[in-house]
Amino acid sequence: MLKPLRRRLTALFTVLTALVLSAAIGFAGQLAARQQVQAANNLLATTFAAIQDRFAGTNTVSDHWLARQESENGCLLYLEDNGAPLAFSATRQQYTALFAKGKAAFEAARPADGQPHSLALADETGHKYNGLAVF
Repeated sequence: MLKPLRRRLTALFTVLTALVLSAAIGFAGQLAARQQVQAANNLLATTFAAIQDRFAGTNTVSDHWLARQESENGCLLYLEDNGAPLAFSATRQQYTALFAKGKAAFEAARPADGQPHSLALADETGHKYNGLAVF
């Protein structure tokens, strides 16, 4: 009588342990994903602040400096001067459609106060990008 009870209790505790561990792993995965998104957003904001500080200090920015900002921070920069895009990198051609999509999305939701506006974009392959646009 005790052996069947022991087997049932062992099976019950095994199932309960598996459920608790699965929930803990799921929660940890969601937490890690949120932290990764937050870190990417912080990096984007830091990059934006560096560019903004550079423009505040001088009226010119070199192609080399902008390309270095892109490579060091893992971001793409799209700048316009009086409505004309500034093409400072040879790799710009592959992102032309993505930039056009981002510009259209920002124009549609243009903030009246001129504050930075966050964008979520996806290219033709489905790769997702976070964007920050400022006028």
